[in-house]
Amino acid sequence: MCGKDIETDRKLFVGWVNQNHVFDSGFGNDAKNSVNQIAVRVEDGDTLARFNVIFYQIEKQCGLASAACADNMTVPCALFRRQPDFNCCAGMVGTIDLKRTMGTLSVTADPPAPFIYIRGPEWSVTLTNSSGLTQSVPTDQYTVESRYAHWGRADDVTVFAGSTANWPIAPRLGAVQLSCNQSDATFQLLTLDDRQEEAGGFPTLITELPEGNYKLISQHHGHQQNQTLAVKAGTTNDSPVEFLYGAAMLQTEPPDASVQDGNGRDWGITPLDLPELVPGTPQFMLHRAGYEPVAVTLEISANQTNIFQTNLISTSYTGGMKTAREYMASSDYDISRNLHSLSLHNF
Repeated sequence: MCGKDIETDRKLFVGWVNQNHVFDSGFGNDAKNSVNQIAVRVEDGDTLARFNVIFYQIEKQCGLASAACADNMTVPCALFRRQPDFNCCAGMVGTIDLKRTMGTLSVTADPPAPFIYIRGPEWSVTLTNSSGLTQSVPTDQYTVESRYAHWGRADDVTVFAGSTANWPIAPRLGAVQLSCNQSDATFQLLTLDDRQEEAGGFPTLITELPEGNYKLISQHHGHQQNQTLAVKAGTTNDSPVEFLYGAAMLQTEPPDASVQDGNGRDWGITPLDLPELVPGTPQFMLHRAGYEPVAVTLEISANQTNIFQTNLISTSYTGGMKTAREYMASSDYDISRNLHSLSLHNF
């Protein structure tokens, strides 16, 4: 037997056995028979051990027509060039199918996993929404991969003959219920190292989150809130978000004054409604050509409306008043009186 007689897919093929391989102590050299080839295909990795226990299959398939008794057969010795075979087997032609060595693989998932992938060289399976399985499988190494919405893991499990390989899948997962008083608000749920787990709108239920702390970023019409929330295994954690606003109404006489905040952002022209102001004391500037600018500080409270009204003062009036004060300071009362009257007229 030469090296090319052995295949690499766990099967053995012996193509030729001559008189140096097979001897019959009682009947001479049977390799001289007209049929002098042995064609043996063994579906097992442990070939030597298997040959010693397959005599019943061989006799049933008429593989050894002149075998005197089964317990004398030592076929492995002849095939692997160790000691001569003291049975006559040169006339055997056929296929010997051996049973694959088997073990048991037991996979459990708590909570049930949306996907479980079990992959091996000869046997694989995909489970969906499953608590696992217990299955008789060929002995080998298997990869067991479980996937949840926000958690996953893959491990190698070895199954041995006649034994059970137990593999539990038990991640500590919880859920979070997000709600907001503003229906058009949006959110991002991040891990503490800024990996996004989920994003979308309110309300929503996020399941199968690993136990731990997360960052929640909520946004509504340019306003943002940041908070930390904790997820506990086996429970649904409520996390409400509130965007609280007050309102303001700005009115000027004359109207059409532009409104800017302290950052230079334009909000519109008067009369102006500001419906979503964060509680506090925001500051605005009112501008209109030909009139003095007006600084406004508002007191904004949640769920309340602050009304602000003012009369704009023309620049010609303030200029006239300034000149009149200067003349009064110089004791020229007649000119001062005339300038004051002119300023009131322009106002």
